[in-house]
Amino acid sequence: MNKLLSKVGLALLAVVILTGCDACDSGGGIGSPVRSWIDDIDWSSHSGMNAGFIADNLSSYNLVAFAGSVTRGNVLGGIPAQTDNHGVHRNSTVFDRTRTVVVVLVTEDDLRRHDAAGTLAALNAEPFSSIMVFYNHNMLNNHRNRISERPGGRHRFIVTNMTDHNVEFRINSSIAGGEGILGFAQRNTTGVVFHLTDPAPPALTTTIFPVFRFFHPVNQVVSEIVPRWRSGYFQGLPYFRTLATGAANPAVNTTLNVQDLLADFDMELGAVWLRVVNTSQDVIFFFQGNEAMYSSMDTFPISSAMPNNHQTHVFPARATDSAPAEPITVANLGIGPDIAVRTTNVTDSEGGTTFTLQPDHRYTITVTGSITGGFTATIALPGTPVSIQELLNDREQQ
Repeated sequence: MNKLLSKVGLALLAVVILTGCDACDSGGGIGSPVRSWIDDIDWSSHSGMNAGFIADNLSSYNLVAFAGSVTRGNVLGGIPAQTDNHGVHRNSTVFDRTRTVVVVLVTEDDLRRHDAAGTLAALNAEPFSSIMVFYNHNMLNNHRNRISERPGGRHRFIVTNMTDHNVEFRINSSIAGGEGILGFAQRNTTGVVFHLTDPAPPALTTTIFPVFRFFHPVNQVVSEIVPRWRSGYFQGLPYFRTLATGAANPAVNTTLNVQDLLADFDMELGAVWLRVVNTSQDVIFFFQGNEAMYSSMDTFPISSAMPNNHQTHVFPARATDSAPAEPITVANLGIGPDIAVRTTNVTDSEGGTTFTLQPDHRYTITVTGSITGGFTATIALPGTPVSIQELLNDREQQ
């Protein structure tokens, strides 16, 4: 009987101990779970001027965003799995001026594991993904940055980028969209590993397109420069790397050196730049048809050209990855003093309103006059070639 009571007593004591541990706080006391800085990450969605950027997380992972590199001081916020239109908080020490920010994304599980092991720096060489966020300090940042579902698998794509240029790696298309972005290799980095999942059947391969992408503060334009094949069957088309990622194939383990791209391939914008120079004393908006146009790369809400200032608009000249960039015909351009009021056509020196524009060229539209006296908007033809090397050297200094 005494033995039975002893066993019952020990069992009750065990229950009390376990219950006590569950009830105790996370202040680090003996037997209590230790709370870390990761538990204080902001996973809520922010909007309006409180959002530094907006993300669509198509992956099945909870992701944590960092500015530039994975350190405790660089954390921006959490992005829940399979969440659309999630606003990451505008950290005022990062989002303090109009600029680009390379956002490194890691899974919450990887972050906790490496933090516990004291190996956070290892995540910089092997992130889940990374994206380039364009932040406009003076406007709402409603552009949705698409985080692909393809990163995080068994295949390894290893990038060495000992150049001065940031390179984005897009999945299955050099044109923005498609299946999204595998990752972003920052300048002067080596051995960055991006993991990639198998494609959905019946696809047997995955094609990776590198795109140099950065912001030019002088031109006020987000630039995309695409390496293209210099000769052979694919001459003139965007450079790509095809990976045998089918489910029946062994895991891919391949490398790419960005320096080789600069040495062995031609570069192109694959686009036309229209630079609207406002010499009037009034704010103006740029139109195509009856719609005021977004600024470069559609990353801003509709913006205006201030008096004695300029705004650059980008028109793609390459519609697909399987055809070279070609001249484009642009018509029905105009300007106006309000986002909903178009008053003046853009014309050439002979009064024409339809223009044939060459890829990789910049065209200047000069606006004169006033609201009261009327505006004049004249495009200078022909345009001037854009120097790719000049653009590469004239990047934003981060």
